[in-house]
Amino acid sequence: MGSCSSWLSCNLFSLLITLLVFLPIISAVKCFSNTQKFQTEEECGPNGYCFSFNGSDQLSYSKTLRGCDNSFICEIMISNITQDKKYPVGKRIKNIFGFTNYCASNVNIHPIQEKYYLNGKLCCCNEDWCNVNYANEPINDLSRILDLDSGTATDYAILKNIASKYGIQ
Repeated sequence: MGSCSSWLSCNLFSLLITLLVFLPIISAVKCFSNTQKFQTEEECGPNGYCFSFNGSDQLSYSKTLRGCDNSFICEIMISNITQDKKYPVGKRIKNIFGFTNYCASNVNIHPIQEKYYLNGKLCCCNEDWCNVNYANEPINDLSRILDLDSGTATDYAILKNIASKYGIQ
């Protein structure tokens, strides 16, 4: 009986450690991205922000950069917008897809992958996939597989559909 209790407590301890390791990943904000090589998305952490920078500062998305805000520009901008300032740098808006964004125009940035500084509109948000460019923009299949791995019948049907795209039966 003593060894069973010890075995059980060891397994419970292992399960607790596993949950503590993976819990921040589960609650991380997920963003579309084109700033990292070979990635179409990023996880920004539970308190992270997604950004979308429209370099043309127009409605067209010819030079849009997206990803996680790793330089804390979004946090600085949002704190300025949300405080009662006489001259805030931007404003809080709902985009056409219903996500709350904090946006500022005439922002100058120098992305690593670009030769020159870009001037345009910077928007920040902190909900999954909130930096979307167009309606029903597809999330890549790996993310969908990880999200659907909960075991419902509907999730299983979607997983089978994804697998069939890759010739997996």
